[in-house]
Amino acid sequence: MAEILLETELWQSCETVFSFVSLPNEPDTSSVLAAALSQHKRLLVPRIIGDGIMQAVEIQSLNELESSVMGIFEPLSSERIVDFSEIELALVPCLCVSRDGTRLGKGGGYYDRFMERFSGASVVLCAEEFLMKNGEVPAETHDAKPDYILTESELLKL
Repeated sequence: MAEILLETELWQSCETVFSFVSLPNEPDTSSVLAAALSQHKRLLVPRIIGDGIMQAVEIQSLNELESSVMGIFEPLSSERIVDFSEIELALVPCLCVSRDGTRLGKGGGYYDRFMERFSGASVVLCAEEFLMKNGEVPAETHDAKPDYILTESELLKL
């Protein structure tokens, strides 16, 4: 998945990347995070600050992350909070997504709220086995759709 993303104009032209830090049951973002750092991109990761609310925090090393109470790796510090308006490319997790971009998350609404206020390009990372046909993913009116879906074999523009 990372190999496809790193070859895209989306990736190559952006300077500021916001990415989730993957859990064991999610598409692995470790190589994307490492690439961002090695290519001297500005790397931001989420930090949960309240019910359904997260911040984007800049990190300069993966050693700045620690496991939170929910098992999610987050920045140790919130010293470098960055406004969402500065993000050019956001990598978004999902449980599954339909080909029309209807995304099912874990139910906290963190990324729906984020994408409402975000104007850059959003890419949902999804294992092919969880890429569904249109109409197969339940949707609510507040659900935000991404600009792209990335699987192990393709980048779909919506």
